[in-house]
Amino acid sequence: MKCTDRLKRTLYILLTVASASAVISTQGFASEFEVVRSAVSSQSFVEVTVDSYCVTQTVSENSASVSELKNSTVTAMSGYLSQISSFLLSPKVGAISGGTLIGGRTMGVSGSDEPIIAFSNDVLIGSLTQENISVIELLNHYGESKSQKWLTDLSYNPVSRSVGFVPQGGGQWPMGSLFAVSVTSGILDANNIPLPGGVTFYFHTLIDHTTDNTFSLVDNLKTNVYLPAGSYSQDFFLLLSTPSITAAIQTANQKLMAFSGPGKSPSKVVEITPYDSLGAAMASSSARPARITLSYDDLDKNNDGVVDGSLPPAKTKDLSIWRLDENKKLWVRQSGASFDSLGSGISLDTGHFSTYALIAGLDNDVANIYPYPVPFRPNAGNVARYGSWQNGITFNSTSETGSIRIYNINMELVRELEMTSNTSGTTVWDGKNTSGEKAANGVYIWEARSGKNRKAGKLMIIK
Repeated sequence: MKCTDRLKRTLYILLTVASASAVISTQGFASEFEVVRSAVSSQSFVEVTVDSYCVTQTVSENSASVSELKNSTVTAMSGYLSQISSFLLSPKVGAISGGTLIGGRTMGVSGSDEPIIAFSNDVLIGSLTQENISVIELLNHYGESKSQKWLTDLSYNPVSRSVGFVPQGGGQWPMGSLFAVSVTSGILDANNIPLPGGVTFYFHTLIDHTTDNTFSLVDNLKTNVYLPAGSYSQDFFLLLSTPSITAAIQTANQKLMAFSGPGKSPSKVVEITPYDSLGAAMASSSARPARITLSYDDLDKNNDGVVDGSLPPAKTKDLSIWRLDENKKLWVRQSGASFDSLGSGISLDTGHFSTYALIAGLDNDVANIYPYPVPFRPNAGNVARYGSWQNGITFNSTSETGSIRIYNINMELVRELEMTSNTSGTTVWDGKNTSGEKAANGVYIWEARSGKNRKAGKLMIIK
């Protein structure tokens, strides 16, 4: 069916499902409707797409329910033909508005703003309750956890299918706070169909420039920015987010791996951008130094000091904060960073906001290096205990740079091994000298050097 003026209308019909056609009576509306296509269905359900609309036949005079339509076993009945856009049949919540929408989040909501949630279908006003649309203040402007529910006054606009909410009783949103808006499946559309699932949105209110503030990532509160009062001369807000891999970041990562070895990449990347109250980008430098804290994940609690999931393993003690040089497309290490008191993040005092990353520098620690098996007896027949020529002598816990030198008892160089970045953190000596010959029986001195670090020890070969 096609409605020439594209207004939503209903039309009385007689539907005979078992036949090959549908009998349609226009009852005086012939001038406004024309038959475009007729169809039947053994399941008492018909959908016909016309232009940008989906024409749906609903059954039963006392209900226009899609669920009854699908579940009906009646083969011939009267009903209604309703013109409904197809996407409306499955209600979904649109993005929240109010303030400035940047990076998928609503930022800079002022104290008197009315955030709005847009729905994709008409909703039942009775389902718009405090339980189905709850507003929780997660963090205050100090970055302290609140988890405080706010009572709100809700208003529904049937034209835009949207719900606005403000603090109950004419209150104001507090400045510098992070809020979560949870919309539950208790919201029903005009056909009593519930929202497919719960949806949570976030919004951050405008930051008061006259007070100290802490701004955090929504999904990682330990990654944050502390801004002292007077950082800017006007109220503002920050976008603190995990950016997508831009061309500049990709090139910088490639340069990093070329210098530091395969597998070297940032453990965490965040982008910090300040905006004014109108959503216009502000100068990247603040009047007073801020403190950026980037957290790292070491949640296995086995005290191994390795960032979870890093490959090759990145030691937490080797982490530092690096800044992206957009012009040179290069990661630049920042001096002056320090580990926080909890040992789960690194902080840097800076007045410049841009893209920062946590990157583990080259590991030059040799303190834990040791060789095995010792003694090395490749012909003893007990590989597990004494080793073999095939497996050689393994130096464990080697660093990512430097070398291991093997000397005989007269301190003559027998072999030099280069330590490199690898997933196992080991360096293997095959038991041969620089000429490719198997080393003679006896005691050998090994020395590991990486940067200014040095460690030495002894090993023995018994053929």
